[in-house]
Amino acid sequence: MATSLITQQRVVEFPQSAEKIQTITQAELREFIEFQNLSVQLEERIKTLSLGLRTRLESGATVESGVHVATLKESSRRNVGWKDVVIRLAGRLGLDGDAYCSNVIAHTKPTRYFSLEIN
Repeated sequence: MATSLITQQRVVEFPQSAEKIQTITQAELREFIEFQNLSVQLEERIKTLSLGLRTRLESGATVESGVHVATLKESSRRNVGWKDVVIRLAGRLGLDGDAYCSNVIAHTKPTRYFSLEIN
């Protein structure tokens, strides 16, 4: 009596690279370049429009009534990260650090920021 040995064979398929690789067409590349150029042009136009609107609002222009609203949002801040260092140094010099910092802050003009908001 003969014994037969049954083995499982595992089939490994390798993709045929020549058939699977897709070609990037010149039309796709041209379209990408055209949209990239358009994006740059749009960004420049947005900057120009924004500057014009902002300048006119700053000079007192009114906005026509309707759905959209344009306003200038103003914010300001003082940079005071140096405060703790100045208080310590003032103390070493025999000065009142808190009073010195208050004096500096009182004489520092805040930096003004404007942003155009259109809704």
